Amino acid sequence: MAHKFWERMSGAQLVFMVNFVVAWGVFFEGWNQGNMGFVNSAPTYQLKMGLGPGDGTVTNPTREGGIVAIYYLGGTIGGLWGGHIADKYGRVKALILGALFVLLGGSLMATAENIAWMCCSRVIAGLGVGFFIGIIPVWSSEITSARRRGSHFSLLWCGNFLGIFCAYWVGYALSFVDGGNSTIRWRLPLALQVVLPAIMIPAIWVLPESPRWLIKEGRNEEALRIIAVLRGDGNADHPDVKREYIDILKTFEEDKRLADFDSYWRLATDYKEGGLHYGRRALLAFGIQILVEVGTGIALTTIYAPTVFKQAGFSTAKIGWLSGLNGAMGLAGTAVAAFFCDRFGRRMNLMVGNTLLGTWMWIYAGLSKGALDHPDQQSSYGSAASAMILIFTFTLCVFWMIPCFIYAAEIFPTALRAKGNGFLVAGWGLGIGSGVLWFPIVVQKLGYKTFYIFGAANYVWIAVIYCFFPETAGRSLESIDLLFRSDSWLAWRNEKDYERLAKEHEEGVARGVELFEKAGIVGHSVEQKEREQV
Repeated sequence: MAHKFWERMSGAQLVFMVNFVVAWGVFFEGWNQGNMGFVNSAPTYQLKMGLGPGDGTVTNPTREGGIVAIYYLGGTIGGLWGGHIADKYGRVKALILGALFVLLGGSLMATAENIAWMCCSRVIAGLGVGFFIGIIPVWSSEITSARRRGSHFSLLWCGNFLGIFCAYWVGYALSFVDGGNSTIRWRLPLALQVVLPAIMIPAIWVLPESPRWLIKEGRNEEALRIIAVLRGDGNADHPDVKREYIDILKTFEEDKRLADFDSYWRLATDYKEGGLHYGRRALLAFGIQILVEVGTGIALTTIYAPTVFKQAGFSTAKIGWLSGLNGAMGLAGTAVAAFFCDRFGRRMNLMVGNTLLGTWMWIYAGLSKGALDHPDQQSSYGSAASAMILIFTFTLCVFWMIPCFIYAAEIFPTALRAKGNGFLVAGWGLGIGSGVLWFPIVVQKLGYKTFYIFGAANYVWIAVIYCFFPETAGRSLESIDLLFRSDSWLAWRNEKDYERLAKEHEEGVARGVELFEKAGIVGHSVEQKEREQV
């Protein structure tokens, strides 16, 4: 059999390469988020889409929010569809299909001539991004070791805020072209989106498939070759290679005995005792995205950053570079998260993050009120309020951004991981999509009081995380599957039941490794080999 180029790599090199390539898909989503704040403020765009008279003022915030939000409707559909495709045909083929949707949608957005054209374009691009958001965390988690799964994903997710950062500064620079009245101000940033999927498609095609998906399909020898590179630098006799291979086989067989669901409805409604509790996992995957997108306020401070800074009384030029700085804070926070998410665990990061985020939101609201009550000191209050937004973005990316996207990819078993992650994408799409639709309206009506609401919500989420989200950091994907076999919804009961199940599972894995070392089990199941030995 001819060797593929990645078989000559070390495990660390292969993990880096896969994460680097798929990070461009995350970059696209960040670029699109960052774009829309500046696109919406372009006079020629406002006039063409019917958002306002073309003087830089939006007089129809519902239409503005609708154009932004419809992209996330496509994302929701794409996430659910992409999960099905990825579990049936593999991670590689599903991501290539997603990149094709993004390529088409991005091209159509850049050439849009009316609101119907723009909305259709954004739905198509959203379909592709749904594939990206649903499959990239799954593929990354399936090739990375348990000990460094969170930190690797943190570095991958830096692509999201790098995209936001670049989009902000490109938008800021283009706002000076022809006094800000050129169509280049919004068409060029949208056109640049097509570069990334064009690069991704050939790059993804030559990467190895997820070994866990290959085992699900019965392609065990191929899976073992990939695991040997990932965990043993090409040595199939490495103890870590043997253990992970047997662990995946055994867990997959146990899951198949207990449940084999092929539809999202059956997944979402599985709550029976003694089962695998897919319904609870689906609710957690969906819910964690609702918590971050609707509850924390990040969508408001990211997509509508220019509007938020405008409320602080800043000039157009200052709004531009402050928005760019906000993107830089997100990028820096995501990089810092690489040192926190595995070391302190998902739960601690989330709860500490909520405590700080709620505090920053309340301080921001108070400073905004001070600016209104003391117009002679608006500049001072506005500067302090804007600093709170920057600190808020940094804090959220340090403590929340990585756990909220990797958690769903960790809690579902191999056979249904991509499909299960579709619930996360549904929560992401519905959460941020509905948020961007009503944020402009609510902010217009309530002003600074909106941020008091977000502050209070962050404090409530602390109790939700503590009670219902068990810890996944530092555990193999197979052992996390055992964690969710507990019949209880409470995190501390999950841990107690896990201790018993994990002990039994470890004993079975040890027996499987022993069989592997004696005779090899490539192409066979653990149970089949045990029967042969008897």
